[in-house]
Amino acid sequence: EGVCSVCGNDDECVVRNTKDQCQKSNDGHNTCKHKPLFHPFDHSDLAISIITLITIILAAPAGVGGGGILVPMYLAIGKFSPHYGIPLSKATIFGGAVTNNMFNVSRRHPEANRPLIDYNACMMLEPVLLLGTILGVFFNAVAPGWLITILLVCTLTWTTWRTTIKAKQTYDKEVAAEADAERQSLLPAGSKSTLRHSSFLEADSFPPELREIMVNESKVNWTSIGVLCIS
Repeated sequence: EGVCSVCGNDDECVVRNTKDQCQKSNDGHNTCKHKPLFHPFDHSDLAISIITLITIILAAPAGVGGGGILVPMYLAIGKFSPHYGIPLSKATIFGGAVTNNMFNVSRRHPEANRPLIDYNACMMLEPVLLLGTILGVFFNAVAPGWLITILLVCTLTWTTWRTTIKAKQTYDKEVAAEADAERQSLLPAGSKSTLRHSSFLEADSFPPELREIMVNESKVNWTSIGVLCIS
């Protein structure tokens, strides 16, 4: 994938892929390979830049990576093969994730006295994530392009369906929360609910073991952040 045959000039390569160029390979022969990104800069690179920017802007607040848009865009507009388009989308998502976490690391949970990010859950999920990544990279290297494309279509279809259901459930919860807030505003001042999460209470009112856990949870776990960055 990405190399079609020995060539003498670019015209011999564009017959198969309009984004291919005749480039010298490591063995010294000229072969048809996909042009480097932004070299030369053409209309497809401009479209990719704009769509990527919009996708990351929408994906950051939604809590998703944006691969469902990036991968088809790299395949359709950039003319990348699945073997190269999928890793390129991963690199794009990684950059957005790093920037997003730089802002989220200092945010606090809206209803509890702890950071917004659950670092214990991240540490539990990281080994499985790394295992899946290793298997996926291996499969991407050995599987034919047509099989990767079929699996990609199936995955995106299922993801779209699940996202639609989740969006409907979230909308229903927000409507119910707004209605409850409106009912609370109509109640007398003394009857309004003032319940707070137990983590906001004085630490001295809890047993020493529980007190230590609550104090640790209220802080940013820089050890977990370091482990996640290294992995």
